[in-house]
Amino acid sequence: MIELELLGTPALRRSGLPLAAMLVQPRRLALLAFLATASGDVQRRDRLLLLFWGDQPETRARANLRQALYFIRQSLGDDVLVTRGDNEVWLNTAAVAVDVAAFERAVTDGQPDTALALYRGDFLADFSLDNASEFERWALDRRRELRRAAATAAWQCAEAALARGAHDEAPGLILRALDLADWAEPDARRAMRAISTAGDAAGALAVYDTVRARLAQEFGVEPDATTVALAQELRDRTPAPMSANVPFAETLPRATRVSYGQRAAITAGVAVTMLLGTALWTRSHGNSPLDAAAANRVAVFPFTVRSANQAAYLREGTATLLGLALDGAGPLRVVDPNAVLSASPVSSGGVDLRSARSVASALGAGRFVLGEIESAGTRIQMTATLYDADGRTQSRAAASGDEARVFELVDSLARRLAAGAMPDSAARLASAAATATPSIAAFKAFLNGEAALRAGRYREAAAALQDAVLADSTFGLAWYRLSLAREWTAGEISSDSAAALAERFSSRLPDRDRKLLAARRAFVRRDGTEGERLARQVLASYPTDADAWAQVGEMRFHLGPNAGRSIDEARESFLNALRLRPHDLLSRVHLSRIAAHAGDSLHLELWTRPDETPGDASEIGTLELAAMRAVVLGDPRARDTVMAAMGRANEASVLSTVWRLVLYSGNPVAAARLFAGRHAGAWDSSRETVALDEASGRLLAIHPAASVAAARSAANIAMMLAMPSAPELLALARGAHSALVREAERGAGAPASRAAVAARMLEARYPEGLPHAGRGAALLPNMERTVVAITEAMRLLAKSPEQSIDAIAPERLDESLLFTLGLYDMVASIRAEALVRLHRDAEAIAWLQSIGMNSSGASVSIALAERRMAEIEEGRGAHEAAVRNWRRFVTRWQLADPELQPLVEAARRSVARR
Repeated sequence: MIELELLGTPALRRSGLPLAAMLVQPRRLALLAFLATASGDVQRRDRLLLLFWGDQPETRARANLRQALYFIRQSLGDDVLVTRGDNEVWLNTAAVAVDVAAFERAVTDGQPDTALALYRGDFLADFSLDNASEFERWALDRRRELRRAAATAAWQCAEAALARGAHDEAPGLILRALDLADWAEPDARRAMRAISTAGDAAGALAVYDTVRARLAQEFGVEPDATTVALAQELRDRTPAPMSANVPFAETLPRATRVSYGQRAAITAGVAVTMLLGTALWTRSHGNSPLDAAAANRVAVFPFTVRSANQAAYLREGTATLLGLALDGAGPLRVVDPNAVLSASPVSSGGVDLRSARSVASALGAGRFVLGEIESAGTRIQMTATLYDADGRTQSRAAASGDEARVFELVDSLARRLAAGAMPDSAARLASAAATATPSIAAFKAFLNGEAALRAGRYREAAAALQDAVLADSTFGLAWYRLSLAREWTAGEISSDSAAALAERFSSRLPDRDRKLLAARRAFVRRDGTEGERLARQVLASYPTDADAWAQVGEMRFHLGPNAGRSIDEARESFLNALRLRPHDLLSRVHLSRIAAHAGDSLHLELWTRPDETPGDASEIGTLELAAMRAVVLGDPRARDTVMAAMGRANEASVLSTVWRLVLYSGNPVAAARLFAGRHAGAWDSSRETVALDEASGRLLAIHPAASVAAARSAANIAMMLAMPSAPELLALARGAHSALVREAERGAGAPASRAAVAARMLEARYPEGLPHAGRGAALLPNMERTVVAITEAMRLLAKSPEQSIDAIAPERLDESLLFTLGLYDMVASIRAEALVRLHRDAEAIAWLQSIGMNSSGASVSIALAERRMAEIEEGRGAHEAAVRNWRRFVTRWQLADPELQPLVEAARRSVARR
């Protein structure tokens, strides 16, 4: 059974398990919500077009509606929607349980307690839809209608509680009724009469005070004469007029009218008035909504000093210092301390909570701080509390030490108070940072960096986090987050000094963050087993940690292929991270890659929605999402976005995007067309062009002497030609081998070593056709051992597949060298061919699917891996899978060199035969 909750924050479950994909797609969720609250009524498609795509041309709007309905069926099941002809659609109410429908049934059936229990919040709370004004108007009307019904239910429950003497329940129910009615005057008078009937004039007057304060603050007016007259009667301790006009009991719905006999029992419940009066008192003077700027504005009041000498400098000076420290910590902005001091009714006893709320409100501050200082000799103890506009505690902090360390103590207070003021998604890291650095400047820079990270502005994040570690070079958490930001600005997995320094200074971090950092470092070392184990340890204690879910996803996505696992295994982890952090760019990018690689355009459209993607389109991640949308989905607006962002994008962003497009879209030709407009001084020899040429099979266009990137490409091409799963291409292998031998003999360092290794691989693949001359560069001992193990596996392949697999067992190889030398695909190819010889075709295909998933230089090998998969699938009678792989191969190499075109034509013939 599908369960859909629309009262409060939307939720969607099947058999108790969340369905995250729908929840992160607002327009489709809104369409489902509209159909779900229509009680099974038939809806015409024309109305749906107006509601959800009224700003678009009809043809595009109808296409979007079809795709949205298809997505709902795919996500929830074919039986969820019912259609009649081409123009009518409705929800199958037997397949979906909707809380709105249950709420309305309870209201109709006279079950207010059930209705109120179902009303967990406003309809589609905190939900909005851009460019859908008709839907927004409809949603607003439904929200008001359901809220009014909930208010009526609350009144019914409150009066019923009073009638049966349940005096502990009534205050909360009356408060809820007033809140649901937005404290409208008629409802306030109703509450005043109910409370006075219970014998509590003071509690009724508390309601009046609250309403009067709200009217003055929101509208600048006084209550009307009827309300004032009722309040005056209560002050005079005279009964409210119940017989001259309409008795209070008669204003209630008939089912809950209270008899005079029942009132006698109600009167005995004087305790209710004390509870209600207290609750109302703490909620007065601050219930009006605040804009974002006011909500983050803080008034810091003079501290109360409890000591023998009552040092004035501590009372006011501490407040000034704390204000300076808090100002600019994340979103917080501090009110001028002189304005606070001038407006504060300071006495020897300090500022009380009620006065502070009043002054903060007058100064336009949505938060305020009150503090105390106790001193004994030269030692002082400071405590401070951050309140919201309603006087509710947001965070508390304490610090103690010698009076000479007052600056350090105040900074400590500020860090802890600010951490408690962060939104839920950032509060944990802010709290960790507050204990990880003693520097308020480093702390502020860290908060700014985190905000930029969450928004997908990675260059800005890297700059802010760099400021944080400059202010405190031992700030391990900032080094850790800087390593993440650099990964997304440099385009590669971070193995730089930031990650290493994070580990070095991790002793100040909480255990949770130490484990996440250790997991990240394991990822950098390409130890996926250890990294996932550490991240899972965090999730065992904190199952809602989005960072831990994202790390599990990255382990499976980036390192899983090394063990012959599909990148699809990372999907659920990224969905969990996205459910917890709906705008998480890292998860969206990885989910879009998974969808593109699987040819799943429906989900690719979901994850690449430009109106839901944070960050600057010129940065890694956001540029990739736009490019995926342009190449795979053919979206012209996405293409325009890419072209506009190109001038701002750096080389790392462009290279990363080109590589991922080639790898996951399967169409390097389309990717080349997208980036053809990018002309730089050395574009023809840039890494982007080389990557596109490699993936397209245009190998002869790459000249080793043309650039460093092209020289590196020569080794990549040689590795591809040397793979046992590649067809025999001896002529090309000879040319590549000669070039590599020359490079190895005249060079030194990493390029020469890479050239020598690639030449050795070719010699092992063609032992009779190539001279054994690829030893011009001396290899380090660990490199030599790795090369010997791989070449031995190639030699054993035909004679003993089992021994071949054993020769390249993980414990025999250096994991880091496989990555550095680009040998992952060689190992995967050997394993695949050995498994084919052992008649384990499914395992062989899994290893072939991992080819190309490990580094940008491996994109050249993907096409021939797909070709080999097609051969294996065809051999075992899986003709549909074979055709799919033949087509992928043709798409990748449609513009391949003439020498390679016979392979492409043979693939086309194989497709035609089927």
